[in-house]
Amino acid sequence: MNKKILSALKYIFFLGIGVFLMWWQLSKMTALERIQFHDSLQNANYLVLIPIVIMALLSHLSRAVRWKILIEPMGYDPSTPNAFYATLCGYFANTFIPRAGEVLRCTLLGRYEKIPVTKLIGTILVERFFDLFCYLIIILFSILIQLKTVSNFVKKKISEISYNENVIPLWAKLIALLVVIYMIAQLAKWLFKRHANHRHIIRLKGIHIGLKEGFSSIRHLKKRNSFILHTIFIWSMYLLQIYVGFNALSSTEGLGIPAAFSVLSLATLAMIVAPGGIGAFPVAVQQVLLIYKIDNISFGWLMWGATTGIIIVAGFMSFGLLIYNNRKKMKQGSKIVDRIFTKEQLSAQLNRWKLLGKTISFTNGVFDILHEGHIKVLIQAASFADILIVGVNSDASVKRLKGNDRPVNSQDSRVIMLASLLMVDAVIIFEEDTPLNLIKTVMPDVLVKGGDYNVDTIVGAKEVTENNGKVKVIPLEPGFSTTGIIEKLKKL
Repeated sequence: MNKKILSALKYIFFLGIGVFLMWWQLSKMTALERIQFHDSLQNANYLVLIPIVIMALLSHLSRAVRWKILIEPMGYDPSTPNAFYATLCGYFANTFIPRAGEVLRCTLLGRYEKIPVTKLIGTILVERFFDLFCYLIIILFSILIQLKTVSNFVKKKISEISYNENVIPLWAKLIALLVVIYMIAQLAKWLFKRHANHRHIIRLKGIHIGLKEGFSSIRHLKKRNSFILHTIFIWSMYLLQIYVGFNALSSTEGLGIPAAFSVLSLATLAMIVAPGGIGAFPVAVQQVLLIYKIDNISFGWLMWGATTGIIIVAGFMSFGLLIYNNRKKMKQGSKIVDRIFTKEQLSAQLNRWKLLGKTISFTNGVFDILHEGHIKVLIQAASFADILIVGVNSDASVKRLKGNDRPVNSQDSRVIMLASLLMVDAVIIFEEDTPLNLIKTVMPDVLVKGGDYNVDTIVGAKEVTENNGKVKVIPLEPGFSTTGIIEKLKKL
């Protein structure tokens, strides 16, 4: 089935659940209940929305900073504003399409901060793991601090599920679920082994590497205490939004923190059921309030409207702020800068290219004064493979090889010139006199050298051919050389 059609069907399904719950809740209201609903919203204290908005934005900011803490061990340092705006854009997308926000915020941050999206998705899963852990703690705490109310309600529901003669016993459902999970795992293992070179399997492996790096970042967290404190702060803000929100209506203003815990427990689940919690959120809140003998649906609708409004307005603004905040990067040619790599960054990018089945061509040189001869060599080198990587001698190595009066152009100038060429996909500086270590790292499919070299004398040729690679020698263009250009300039 077409991916777009499948995504549309999924969206329609989840949205349908929300619309149905909305219709179901509103349609069953009596005339008296409709009047009460209207009056309670009309007489609500909307000033409490001010601290709710502030707490909501603070929770999102804290989530962005916590995300940064997860990203940093992977060697990246995104700006806090970019992480904040991307987070809000993600929540904006989740309001309309379930789970689309996670992919969107990773894509946006990856674009503006030059971070691989697969790695960012790994950090999102780590976030979700900790949030799930906190959610379970909140549910447990809700029961412990009000055993006479919530625990009896939970026990009653579990009893209905477990011992109803008309349904399958709970223990049988759990066993069946474990069997299904085991069968899916075995099937996936077989598919990965049998069709290892299939493009979808290769893509999944690439995602797996990113996820693995994301989860491994936990072990290397430099700010573990900060990560834990931000997690506590985020959920505290969620809780306080509900507690402060109780004061908006006369029917709920007497409720305390224990009730806020209960509402948070079920309302969080409701946000997963339908896009943005539409329909499900008010229903869930109403069911919790019934435990406290409050039969009023207004509070659920008020809180849902407030939180959704904050996300829509802040998310929409964040799209514009994200573009505005990064306008200088885009004007300065971030696409060109994206092609300049450190050794660590190139190693990670090589893994992704190879997993995607891309072939690699490599060449190197000083490229002190870029001329037509260089361009023709690079064009041919690029034609031998999908990706062309160019190694550039550092300033220090050029001085050792060619004397103190070289290079004419600094290494930064030389790499930016090369990165601006359409046929070049990656540029990297190496400090050694020869590129042997870099070639061993890249291990290209094709090693290219311009000049009248014998293959046996080319640095790295042995290593490449032993790895089933090829070595290509391209004759230099007569009349073009950096030394010749320098001599001509001296005569002027």
